[in-house]
Amino acid sequence: MSDAYIKASQYRIAVELFKPYRQGIFNAQVLNEKPNKERIKFQYKTEKIAVFEAINEYLLHDYNSIKEKLFSEAEGELARKLNKNNGSIEDLSSGMAEININTYFDLPNELKIGKYTIEQIEKFWIQVMTAVYRCRLYNDFLKEESEPLLSIVVIDELPWSNSNLEDDTIQGLINDLTYVPNAKGRFTTLRTEPFVQLQDGRRVLSPSLAYTYNACRNVVSALYRKYGNQKGEEDNSSLKEDFFILELQSKIKKYTNLLTSAKVPLKEPLPDVDFVIYDKKTKSLVALELKWFTEPATYIEVKNKDLEIEKGLNQIIGYKSGILCNQQEFMLNAFGEKLPVKNLKCFVLTRITVGSGLIDSISQEDERVISIRIFLKALANAHGNLESAVNAVCKYFPKEGTHFKITNEKKSIGNSTVYYPAISLGKRKFSLE
Repeated sequence: MSDAYIKASQYRIAVELFKPYRQGIFNAQVLNEKPNKERIKFQYKTEKIAVFEAINEYLLHDYNSIKEKLFSEAEGELARKLNKNNGSIEDLSSGMAEININTYFDLPNELKIGKYTIEQIEKFWIQVMTAVYRCRLYNDFLKEESEPLLSIVVIDELPWSNSNLEDDTIQGLINDLTYVPNAKGRFTTLRTEPFVQLQDGRRVLSPSLAYTYNACRNVVSALYRKYGNQKGEEDNSSLKEDFFILELQSKIKKYTNLLTSAKVPLKEPLPDVDFVIYDKKTKSLVALELKWFTEPATYIEVKNKDLEIEKGLNQIIGYKSGILCNQQEFMLNAFGEKLPVKNLKCFVLTRITVGSGLIDSISQEDERVISIRIFLKALANAHGNLESAVNAVCKYFPKEGTHFKITNEKKSIGNSTVYYPAISLGKRKFSLE
């Protein structure tokens, strides 16, 4: 192994360790300053920060595992179908690309980011992934031993006429998803901008990078970073909220004892309640503040969503006081009749992650921020009994000691030794299936 590779690897490790320190997640302590014998110890600032980082990591892993399972099952079914009907490599490539999009893109088609709709982004990415899968299938099954592997996809040379997109849209997305190192006024990273421009001007993509690239999350993150604060963001929030509401209604309607209502007004200056659920049997009422944001993939991105979570926590304080202040009028507005309420609970409902341990108003045992998967799992296991479900949501969070543990690790970086905390598997696998 070359010295250059070793040094580059050590640099990468050092950067990754110092990132959480700069973000206020780690403390750092110098244990030894002697030249060539330096020792540095990183540790989480608080136990709460460590626990919430692990919780979010496991919630994300659970969600991604479900997506991967759905993709694998659909991919296998497609292969069997095409094999039976003598389908071509082109059919299989385009079919797998569509499965990829249908599995991983879960945003409403009408949602707009800058000048692009989600539907346009999906059509664009289908063409990219069709080429990626064609490359993979060629390398795996078709090439002769003497032929070279196909190692790159040339984005500019794809058959874009198949996408039914305007040229301006195609070129705009290619430009916006091209990595530009040290660009002035624009931050880009290969994590979200996967195309690289060669010296001859062509934009290319590595198929191996594309296989692990979550296009819905990463493309959307890149475009929001560039266009997110432009006009139309308020409309997007409303559209995502409406989509969230429809999803909740579709999942809950099988429980005949439950009533639902959305955007129920409270007395001014309090905001409308995003979503409410009432159990006719237990006379329980749940009020939800819905938070749909582009899901984070790193602790820094989790932390960057904390402001939205904190706003939600403040909202549900208003929900509770507003409902209790005039309960019968609220029930009339929500369900058309003055229904009795014995129990009231309020939550912030997210898609996956539940905020970092840096949020002051959340305690380590706090259950006021829950994901839709946690809520629906609790409801299913309670057979639609709303009171039992909300009282048991804490059971469905990843637990320290059971699902994960915080360990101390050690690495040598050059002549220095670094000690740092890590999250490792506990005694049981965590799953919300």
